[in-house]
Amino acid sequence: APSDPVCNGIVDIMANATDNEEIRSLQIFINDNIAKTCDLNNTFSAECIYSTEVCGNVTYYVIATDASGNIGRDPAEGAKSFFARDITPPNIQYVYHTPENPTIGQNVTIVANAADNEGISDVKIFLDNTDVMASSYGNTYMYTAFNLSQGNHTYYATATDLEGNTARSPVEGVYSFVIDSIDTTPI
Repeated sequence: APSDPVCNGIVDIMANATDNEEIRSLQIFINDNIAKTCDLNNTFSAECIYSTEVCGNVTYYVIATDASGNIGRDPAEGAKSFFARDITPPNIQYVYHTPENPTIGQNVTIVANAADNEGISDVKIFLDNTDVMASSYGNTYMYTAFNLSQGNHTYYATATDLEGNTARSPVEGVYSFVIDSIDTTPI
């Protein structure tokens, strides 16, 4: 098995075979599908390498066939396996608030959207450094704040994938908006 494989990294599956007759082919199977066939002639010792990107649980085995049609399999039954772990954090595609310039008495909605190649386990929206329990609508998460006080308010979002990798938007600092009082001056 590859040493410490990671998702979307290249791994090499190598097959070696020897026989007292000519080896005609080596087949490498990944997750029960033929990944590569190396056709060989006039060789008593052979090697076949398959390089690929993988992610998650991966099973593999090799079948060697000689000139007489004899078949050898490694392992003899079942398959070898390894786990290619996901090290890529989720992608927080956007975070924003609406309305753009809220005033006292208006509700403010904070929206975040996150995606990941292996799946999202959690998205959190923080308003004034408090986790506000956003509602989920597919990959979009929203929180509506009612009766915010006049002044400056900050927010940010975090997303965690199924492997525990975390992203934050913004990466550093916070987004902000100001709740202004309503201008009641007559025109």
